[in-house]
Amino acid sequence: VPVIQLLLGQTGLVSGDQML
Repeated sequence: VPVIQLLLGQTGLVSGDQML
């Protein structure tokens, strides 16, 4: 899990990948 995802508080892995 990307650290950025945790900082944004996103629980969706798919959303995290799209954000990156």
